[in-house]
Amino acid sequence: MNPTISSIVYDESNKYLTIVGENFGAYQNLLKVYVCDKVAQEIQLLAPHTKISVYYDSALFENIVCPFIQIEVNNQNSSSGVLSIPSHITSVSLPPAKGGQITIQGSFLSDTNYYGTPLPWKLYYNSNFYTSTQCPTISPTTLICNSPPGSGTLMVKLEISNKLTETISVPYMELIQVTDVNQIKDTITIIGTGFSYDISSTTIFISAQELTPNCNINSDTEIVCSTIPLYILSGKIEISNMLTKSNSFTFYFKPYIISLSTPILDTAGGETITISGRFFETVDPITNSNNNFKLLSDGIDQLSISQIDGTTIIAKSIGGFGKNHYFVAQSNSRISNQVQYSFSPPSITGFTQINENQFSIQAQHFSTDQESLNSVIINDLSETTPFISQDRKSLIITVNGKTSNGQIIIKVEGQQSNIFSIYFAPIIKSLSLKPYLDGSSIVTINGLYFSNKNYQTNSQVDLSFSYELDSVPNSNSILECTYINGESASCKGFNGYGFAKLLLIKTDSSISYTSNNLTFSFQEPKVIKSTSLYYNKPGNITITAESFSSNSLEVYVSNFSCINPVAIDNSHINCFYEANAPPNQNQTSLTVSIISKNMFGKNQVFYYYEPLMCPNNCTSPDQGICNPINGECSCNDSFGSLDCSIPKQKPLPPPIVDDNGNSIISGGTHNFTVSIVYLRELNIFSGAVKTLSMANIKWVNKTKNNTTDSYFKGIFENDTATIELDAVYYKDAYQYDFAGDIVSIPSNSIKYVITISNWEFESPLNTLQVIYNSKTKRYHNDGCKIYQTSSNSGGGSGANESVSWFQLASGGSVMDAKFSRRMFVDDTVRKSYVSVLSIEDPLYLLLNTNDEYYYRLTSINTPSFSQRVVLDPSFNSLIRASDNACENKWKVPVIASVCSVGGVALITVVLGVMYRKYKVRIFLKKFSFKMNKL
Repeated sequence: MNPTISSIVYDESNKYLTIVGENFGAYQNLLKVYVCDKVAQEIQLLAPHTKISVYYDSALFENIVCPFIQIEVNNQNSSSGVLSIPSHITSVSLPPAKGGQITIQGSFLSDTNYYGTPLPWKLYYNSNFYTSTQCPTISPTTLICNSPPGSGTLMVKLEISNKLTETISVPYMELIQVTDVNQIKDTITIIGTGFSYDISSTTIFISAQELTPNCNINSDTEIVCSTIPLYILSGKIEISNMLTKSNSFTFYFKPYIISLSTPILDTAGGETITISGRFFETVDPITNSNNNFKLLSDGIDQLSISQIDGTTIIAKSIGGFGKNHYFVAQSNSRISNQVQYSFSPPSITGFTQINENQFSIQAQHFSTDQESLNSVIINDLSETTPFISQDRKSLIITVNGKTSNGQIIIKVEGQQSNIFSIYFAPIIKSLSLKPYLDGSSIVTINGLYFSNKNYQTNSQVDLSFSYELDSVPNSNSILECTYINGESASCKGFNGYGFAKLLLIKTDSSISYTSNNLTFSFQEPKVIKSTSLYYNKPGNITITAESFSSNSLEVYVSNFSCINPVAIDNSHINCFYEANAPPNQNQTSLTVSIISKNMFGKNQVFYYYEPLMCPNNCTSPDQGICNPINGECSCNDSFGSLDCSIPKQKPLPPPIVDDNGNSIISGGTHNFTVSIVYLRELNIFSGAVKTLSMANIKWVNKTKNNTTDSYFKGIFENDTATIELDAVYYKDAYQYDFAGDIVSIPSNSIKYVITISNWEFESPLNTLQVIYNSKTKRYHNDGCKIYQTSSNSGGGSGANESVSWFQLASGGSVMDAKFSRRMFVDDTVRKSYVSVLSIEDPLYLLLNTNDEYYYRLTSINTPSFSQRVVLDPSFNSLIRASDNACENKWKVPVIASVCSVGGVALITVVLGVMYRKYKVRIFLKKFSFKMNKL
């Protein structure tokens, strides 16, 4: 059967025809498609028998519509299909306002088809249509047609083969109209409309002078004229062409400055300057009246003009300073461009020292009226504003003491001076401490201009510190120093006594600069602490001290000589003391005095031993021995606790201190919590004057040396007090000397040094309490028996005596706390006083207690102090065994922790122990009375 065509669709974007019909066959090689009389080259069978795609190359038909399509399948031809391709307008030229020809461009615009057969064809202008006779020239892509006169917008479209093209809107070409003129330098831009109608016939005049050769028509709205001839003056601008002439536009040139004869002027003024430029019009060319012509400096009319013509101004300069000044020429209200000039830059001629921090810069060409205009830069650091000296010949600056030798620059209004080399003589102001007599001190010397580098040359500056003893004139001793910064150095090698003079010589590029002589004195002997003896029982004592000479020693205790003093090292002296000075009745320590190299030092540090009882007399001689000097039991290796009553087990892991000061000590299922909770000042009537809660402390330093050793420092927002906690973990048992008191530390313990400073006492008679809270569960059930928590304390010899130990027992766990019997109060040694607060104390109400927990407050009491007080408690915890029936249950570990209230870390330590049934009964029997009372 012959193929038949039912539809033809033209894809304008891809230029493909899609032909749909029947009997197209199934083989593309048997297909032919004829477009008019041409065989299509690109054919694709999209669907067997029914759909074909054909590329339509409009260029083959010169953009003329080919109306007929025919298909041949295996020599069988279809009837002709009708092809309809839409026409398009792409552009329309601007129509003249008076009417005239326009050019219409697009595709398939012809009024005949491929065979020359006329097509229905109409041209629309707005709502009016015309035949093809309106267009003298018609081609498939271009029409030249006559347009009607008009204004505003012309709407253009075509209707070809009863199909409308798109409508193109074009504005009518306007008449020539000049609306504005802009000037930049000697170039003007004429703004208006209708400039590009007939470029070849356009002429441009200013008054009677033609400017056309110097002008370019950039667009219908812009003409640019440059390199304007010298004979062109202000006047009326007119533009014309063959069709029309513009309005007459009055234009005045602004003065234009090209150059200045002298861009750098003397600060004193009076120089002759010549300004070259254009349009320096002193007379109005249009009205012939005189213009008000001026030469302004920084916008101010202050210059005297001696001569002027159209291109030159000659005037006298005025005085000034700095850079970034400018001249402008003004003719009536028309102002020229700015031409920059500067005054001579500042110049530095000298640099001298006035006092410690103030220096004079001798200079020229700086502002003598406005200080803020001057700035000084030393060694390329930040700018500073100097003062002007009274004689207005120099600048005064204040220099930072760390400033090194180097260079200085002055800037005035952004203008920079020469670079001037500067050198600073060092100034010694103070020593961080008095040097010790034995030469062991490392002293920080503070002052100004110690810098060891020259900024300008980047070379090393040698610093040589030396001193001369007053007792040995001309004895120049060189110190060994380490540079710290421009204001300090760390030095050692001080050997001497009495007074001396310190000197620094600073050598830079072989030139030496010598400091002042600073008179200082060596440190008199400092007494820190002393070991003890029993009263009237002579013996050797060891005094801890600083700053003494081993070959010149005298030691006294309360004015009684300590015989044969010998320096063990540079911090300890051993001597024989008769122990015959009576103890002070007010319980204060005796004064120990040291004389060395005719220098005298003393401090209250000596106490006599007092016979002390040990807890429970250490249970049994087989378990421990009492030390009557400190009232502590020395337990054998198999027993522990305060009274050596608990058999030891294998040590448990050390405690862990977290970032908030909490310490957790692994060991079991039972917790102890110990923390500093309050600092309370009491008056002489034991009334509270001030109480600080540790919940309100702000930690300013938290340092952890490892998981167990920590340092904390805290302050209070509305108080001056400062508290420092230094916690040290001891894995093994340890004995140490605190303020002359020998304290034994059990293994696996935490020891604290607590320092409180900056406490402002209301009265020197008041005391301060450092209060701990010990907390644990009120009852403990080990699976066999319910235990009630209790506490005990001791170590004093009477009802009002200080306790030296505190114990908290909860079930199978016991926590021990030890307190040194001494403390440092403003560096003197005092006896400490520790007490367990009555349950009636109002502080218990502030703890938010509940019946689930057991609480006990313990206080370390200190006298008033002006600087600081240093305390020394320690904590450890043990576990005792239950009876045999519950023995296996006690294999579950117990944890004793020291947490922080408000972040204060007070840590307990755990020792796991096994305790036999009969030992439990003995322990409970001995402490039951006091436990039940508390």
